[in-house]
Amino acid sequence: MIRFKLRSVFLFFSFFFLILGNSSYFALSGKNVFFEYLAFFLILALMLISYFRFNVRYRVLNGVIFLIVSILFNYGILLQNLSTNIKIRLVFSMLIIASLALLSDNYFIYPSDLKISVYGILGGILFCVIIALISRVSLTTLSVEGFGFSGFNGGLQHKNYLAADLVAVLWGLFSYAKFKKISKFDKFTIFICLTLLILSDSRGGLLLFCAFLLVEFCDRFFDKFKKVDKFVVIVFSILSIIFVVKILYLIVVEKSGSYADRSNGLTNYLNMYSSDKFHMIFGNAEMAFQDNGKTYTENIRSVTGWDGTTELAALSILVKNGLLGFWGYGLIFLKRILDAFQKREKVYKIIMTTGIVLLLVSSFVENYLVNMQIAFGVYCYLLIGSANGAFSKNED
Repeated sequence: MIRFKLRSVFLFFSFFFLILGNSSYFALSGKNVFFEYLAFFLILALMLISYFRFNVRYRVLNGVIFLIVSILFNYGILLQNLSTNIKIRLVFSMLIIASLALLSDNYFIYPSDLKISVYGILGGILFCVIIALISRVSLTTLSVEGFGFSGFNGGLQHKNYLAADLVAVLWGLFSYAKFKKISKFDKFTIFICLTLLILSDSRGGLLLFCAFLLVEFCDRFFDKFKKVDKFVVIVFSILSIIFVVKILYLIVVEKSGSYADRSNGLTNYLNMYSSDKFHMIFGNAEMAFQDNGKTYTENIRSVTGWDGTTELAALSILVKNGLLGFWGYGLIFLKRILDAFQKREKVYKIIMTTGIVLLLVSSFVENYLVNMQIAFGVYCYLLIGSANGAFSKNED
């Protein structure tokens, strides 16, 4: 019982501190980095303890894949002309991503762990709102597109980050409901999260939520048509997905100026560096992370052009890790997709599929796939891994 309570404390505060690391107030004072490192210390400590509970064969297999991915992520960084401090920081961040993606199969042990973690996220958001009100930091972010009003950001650095974190909370609670009956307070929490998601006025957040609902719909659709010929069901499902994707493209992408800016950022970079084999293969961290007083975004845009932004995950991977990085992420997703196919219990298969879809969809709107400062990406990796490890339904 004591061990379970200690796990609960680690789970709650790891996400609580991770949210504080994204607080607008702490970011302005530069103290957000302290909360980020504290959050990852708690996450990694609990993850390593959970990892060593597995048998030797499992640890060796995942350890080998982790080593391969870590080399693919970091080899280019080590070749770059960067200061030792920056190299250490970048390598550490990539090791965290590889750990979350590949060594987290026993992180959430019980279904209740899901609730504890999502309420850690919500507790962090509430704290950020309170401190923003006290310090008079803006609680809104100007909406370039959307419903036409400034979106509620929950005291975080951007409304999109709040929206993504809320989708993680909703996914966590819906996943918990697959194992245990949710309480009235949980239902009230879901209602509040949906309201805040709308108030955030985040197209990206709504797109992620639609992707989440689409996976849930497909699952229930297959359940209702088990007796129908599988080929007919699969063809109908593929056509439905193509139709939905086409609608989303027309609404979100083709008519979105902000998405055009994201696309321009990637196009500009490819136009400038596609013939530079070294930087295409090994990344261009020396350009983006050079110690010149400018931010990562300013460094890239000052070189590739100011008509494009840096939010797309593909651009981040090319800049930080190069094509080797794509091989690393490809290996991660290949493993997790194979893991999902091999799961016998459908509930775990669906949770893993949802997480994989959410991460892939998010890569077209924001950097959540590669940015561990946002709770959404961290939660996706951890829940995918935990579903593969399977939850213990006995919490005694």
